[in-house]
Amino acid sequence: MYEVELKVKLEDYYATRKNILKIQPTSTILYEYFDRYYDLNNTLTSSEQELRLRTKTNLVTSQESHFLTFKDSPFDLYSKSKPEFESEIIDPIAIDSLLKKLNYKESLSYKKNCEVFNVVFENNELEVSLVKIRGLKDSFLEVETLSETLNNTSNLLKILHRYLTEIKLSESQICTAYYVDMFKEVREAE
Repeated sequence: MYEVELKVKLEDYYATRKNILKIQPTSTILYEYFDRYYDLNNTLTSSEQELRLRTKTNLVTSQESHFLTFKDSPFDLYSKSKPEFESEIIDPIAIDSLLKKLNYKESLSYKKNCEVFNVVFENNELEVSLVKIRGLKDSFLEVETLSETLNNTSNLLKILHRYLTEIKLSESQICTAYYVDMFKEVREAE
């Protein structure tokens, strides 16, 4: 699968939320994500790949689900959109142990709170997330959709850009930095 995604650094979290609600999402869910990233001698990070173990907790029901995700190098350098391979798993402790046994080291972990909106825009299903990450001062919006083929991704990126315009976010707010790099900057500043 190809994850087509744009990330925006928000100037006004609550105004953006109001604009999202005007387009009438089909559903809204509150989640806490606990993300752990793994690397092997910096080989993944240096090629902009990601290996992530995520625990996703529904903040209303407390139900947890777990996912192992590999994101390959970006196919679109502007948006940093990537091919994505993800599988739901049962036992994150066993997967963590397996990765470490294969010499992968946990390079970063963080928790983020997300209000996730499912939106239909121009006949496409989008996942729109308002994101607050513990340890980072800024808040973000992530808008994404999936494509089975690479040749449809540029069209989907255009749709995501139009969606951002619809909810009154500008191109200048698009952020291509990875959260991993943002955390490195915070650590270096301390």
